[in-house]
Amino acid sequence: MLFVNKKKEITDIPDEEILKIYFETGDMESLVILFQRYMHLVYGVCMKYFRDREESKDATMEIFEKLVKTLRKETVMNFNRWIYTVTRNHCLTVIRDQKRHLIKDDGSLFMETGTIWHPGDDGIMEENIEKLRDCLEKLPGEQKTCVELFYFNKKSYAEIVAETRFELSKVKSYIQNGKRNLRICIEKSDDGKQ
Repeated sequence: MLFVNKKKEITDIPDEEILKIYFETGDMESLVILFQRYMHLVYGVCMKYFRDREESKDATMEIFEKLVKTLRKETVMNFNRWIYTVTRNHCLTVIRDQKRHLIKDDGSLFMETGTIWHPGDDGIMEENIEKLRDCLEKLPGEQKTCVELFYFNKKSYAEIVAETRFELSKVKSYIQNGKRNLRICIEKSDDGKQ
C-alpha cells in the first residue's frame, strides 16, 4: 500500500518514487496512481493513431495491463517518455497486425478494386474469382509465382526467396508489381475493355 506523509500529497510524489514502490512491493495502488497521471497522454496518443474512441479506450486498458507486467521487470528512468514510447509502439503494432490481417485475407485483391463481397453474393464472388484467375494467368512468370506464393500459399518473403532463389528485393518488387498489374487487369475487366 502506498503510504503518504500527511504533509506530502500523492500528487507531489515523483514518478520515480512511485515506480520504486511498485517495483519493490507490487502495490497496484501506486501503479494506478501513476497511470492516472498519464492516462490522458496514453489515450491522446491512441486517438492520434486510431481516430476511434472505442479502439483508443481499449488500447489504453491494454497498455495499462502491459504496465502491470513490464514495470516489475524493467527499470524506467523517465516514465513520461517511456509511457509515450510504449503507447506509440503498441498502436503501431496493432495497426501493423490489422494491415497484415487484411493482406492475408484472400479477398483483399477484390477490396482494392472497390468490389465488396457479401456472403449472399456467390455469383458475384465466382465472377470475381474467375477475373482474378484470368488476370493472374496474364502476369509475367516471376510476378505470378511470387504473388501466388505470398497471397495464396501464405509464404513469407524469406520462404519465397528460399523457394524461388530470387533476391529479396526482387521478390518484393515482383509482389508489388504483380499486385498492381492484377488490380489494373481486374479494373479493365470490370470496365469491359478486355
